[in-house]
Amino acid sequence: MAAEALLFCNSSVNSQHFTILTESIFLSVSIIFVGATVAYLKKPSAAALGVVAVAVGLAAAIRPTGLAFVPVVFLLILLRSGEWKRAVVHSAIAIGLLALLFVLDTAYFRATHDGPRQSLVPMLAFAKGALVDVPDAAGLVDKALPESRALHRSVETEIAGVRELIAGAPSATGRCRLTANYETFIQYQFQLPLRAALVTSEGEQSLTAFGLTRIAQAPTAYIGLVARNLYCLWTVWSATNSEKGELATYLAARRPIPFDAQIFGSLATSPSSRFIYLVRLAMEAIAVSLAFAVAAVVWSIARRQPLNIWLSLAGICGLAAHGGLLLTALSGVAIPRYTLALWVPMSIAVLAGLLWVLDCIRSGNLLRWPLR
Repeated sequence: MAAEALLFCNSSVNSQHFTILTESIFLSVSIIFVGATVAYLKKPSAAALGVVAVAVGLAAAIRPTGLAFVPVVFLLILLRSGEWKRAVVHSAIAIGLLALLFVLDTAYFRATHDGPRQSLVPMLAFAKGALVDVPDAAGLVDKALPESRALHRSVETEIAGVRELIAGAPSATGRCRLTANYETFIQYQFQLPLRAALVTSEGEQSLTAFGLTRIAQAPTAYIGLVARNLYCLWTVWSATNSEKGELATYLAARRPIPFDAQIFGSLATSPSSRFIYLVRLAMEAIAVSLAFAVAAVVWSIARRQPLNIWLSLAGICGLAAHGGLLLTALSGVAIPRYTLALWVPMSIAVLAGLLWVLDCIRSGNLLRWPLR
């Protein structure tokens, strides 16, 4: 009921139910996941765990972000299963159900579709690789397959200006907006003929190899890109009007910007509320608080110490939220819609954390550790 109420109160999340996207189903499955998690925390039964595992399997089938929920299942087992025999049995149940759902999903796809399943991984990996600065670009081109050299040269000559433009943006929110728009452009529009020729010659996995090769040459740059995307996801592009003005001035002084015609229209923004900075501060506080709850759960497991049920729920949901956003930052574009898809575990984690604080205040244990 709490999850339903929190969904109802967020109009941005509710709008996802009126679009042809996976978010609506994912949000609904997330509610089942949270409800079953609460049941398992109260009484670690095989039935409750089965519902958790099925919900996680469905979440992973609906959206790749759902894969981040898989380790949460086993953390939940370690947290509440008690004796090791029960942990082994429950782990076997979870693995069996997850494997069964994978098999059923694969079988259904093959029964209803001709040919292999398509994947977004090549496109995502290509865009990630294009956005990292490679220290020895000339050497990379020379070592590349002949079929991919033209694409490597194009990325170095045409996207170098994009990387420079993003790096020089006047604010973190400006870099968020530029990165998301350019990464989307690279995924769907950049050098489609060259990419098609490479795929025809070497197969679709060649685009994945292209991106991963560049990332392997510049791992620090890739980590920086992931960290930026993670910050952008957590702060949901909450730019103040002054930051938007600074970005507009910055771009105007550098016109024509790379791929101006394809990018600039999507950079136009409406005025922000003057309280938008509070949204950013709140999201930053939530990210830190959920990380604390996750650390408390890990500490409880490592020390075999009991943990307050509300803090346990906050940690489990916090791991789902942090894991989902990290997986998105590693592979996808940092847009607010992907953050809203994790609204259920995120909001429930916050609510559970507040209930834990109230429990601590009532019991007078606010400064004690562990808080049971």
